[in-house]
Amino acid sequence: MAVFYGLISGFFIVLGIFRLQEAPAAAIHNFLIGLYFFMTLYALIGKPFPRRAHMALAVGLLGDAGLQFYVQDVLSGVISLLFAYFAYIDRNRFASS
Repeated sequence: MAVFYGLISGFFIVLGIFRLQEAPAAAIHNFLIGLYFFMTLYALIGKPFPRRAHMALAVGLLGDAGLQFYVQDVLSGVISLLFAYFAYIDRNRFASS
């Protein structure tokens, strides 16, 4: 499971790097989704990030959702909202004090 999350995180980071020049809003979206999977990966292997990091990610994903609704399409905005909700819920499930 940890390898799967590592591959997903790496895929989104690499995809964000490739899209950085032509679509910066989509690159930010990919970086934040990759960061979510990276934080989940560390929680699964026993080294969770603090609660403030999960809340910062949730706020970042909420901002990204607004950006995606404005610049990209509705689907990317809904995906960002969904991951923002997951990051908000994960603050109690995974986070250390």
